[in-house]
This record gives sequence, structure tokens and C-alpha cells, in this order.
Amino acid sequence: MMGQASLDYLTEFRMQQAAQLLREQSVSLSEIAAIVGYDSYNAFAKAFRKRRACTPNHYRKLEPNRTRLGNMHADERHLRRSTPAYTT
Repeated sequence: MMGQASLDYLTEFRMQQAAQLLREQSVSLSEIAAIVGYDSYNAFAKAFRKRRACTPNHYRKLEPNRTRLGNMHADERHLRRSTPAYTT
């Protein structure tokens, strides 16, 4: 119904929630991983990096420099082009 596999949809939903928490809360990265449903911070960080082209910590540091949600995807595309280590 959503145009993607169930696991892909769930992962993207979790990453959206994590991104919001990273922008709006000062809780630890491990706590965010647990809140969005990951038992391991490493598994969460790997999934986040794959979906957002940067680590959760890097995302949190970059977010104040963004113009909120409007440019999020453009920024992520820029990161993917300019940072080979984070390409998918």
C-alpha cells in the first residue's frame, strides 16, 4: 500500500523519528536508539548512516545550521555526493 516493503517503511519511519529527536531533544544517542526500537546503538547508527548519509552525532551537530525540514533532503543529497564514505 505504501509503495515499499514493510521493513523499508518501518526503518524510514524510525529514522524520521530519530532525526526529529536529534533535532529537538538533548537525550543521548543510545537513548534515541532505544526509543526508536533498536537494541544496539551500533545497529541504529549503521541504519541511520545508510538512510541519512551521516552518523547520528554528525546529524545532530549539522542540524542547527540547516533551515529546518525544507532543505533536509537537499542537504542529504549534497552529503552523499561530497562524502564518499557515506554513499549507499
